[in-house]
Amino acid sequence: SGGGLASPHFMAIDNSGSVWTANNDNNSVSRFNSSGVAVSGSSGYTGGGLDEPYGIAIDASGNVWVTHFFFNTLSELNSSGSPISSSSGYSGGGLSSPYGIAIDGSGYVWVANPGNNSISEFNSSGTAISGSSGFSSGSLSSPVDLAIDGSGNIWVTSQGGTAVGEYIGAATPVVTPILGDSANTGSAQIIYVVQQPSTGN
Repeated sequence: SGGGLASPHFMAIDNSGSVWTANNDNNSVSRFNSSGVAVSGSSGYTGGGLDEPYGIAIDASGNVWVTHFFFNTLSELNSSGSPISSSSGYSGGGLSSPYGIAIDGSGYVWVANPGNNSISEFNSSGTAISGSSGFSSGSLSSPVDLAIDGSGNIWVTSQGGTAVGEYIGAATPVVTPILGDSANTGSAQIIYVVQQPSTGN
């Protein structure tokens, strides 16, 4: 407990083993060391546009990125909890009810947008790379979370359907692949892996 926890939603762990949480009820993020001791004080870290935060991810530099579902923005804090983004956060890039967030091997930030059935991409400075509608496919249905694998493929959940989407080669791999092209070519193909509901035996 402590550290400013107030309706914590998502969490992420940095390279030092510290645990960070997004606190929806008090517009803050909390940090705990690997022993579970609060580092972020009684109110958590604030500023940088934090406003009812949901998703959270940490880049290779230790900077903390947070989504704001109700305000279509992102915030960025440094590893000490000080704001990097302005008081209005980062916006654009098709952000629409942004939820899940992930960071690729080049420090690019990817966000799932259930509000407009898309994903958004930002560079490490918080500038939108995706257009005003984000990247979308007719098969995306209320995407809420995403993850990037070691080959740079982005996997996206579709809460409104029965499929998991895969943007092939869209991101920089989070680890160096043994085989294959690790470059982000910007010409990703999207496929869908459909999980049929189990009917039992």
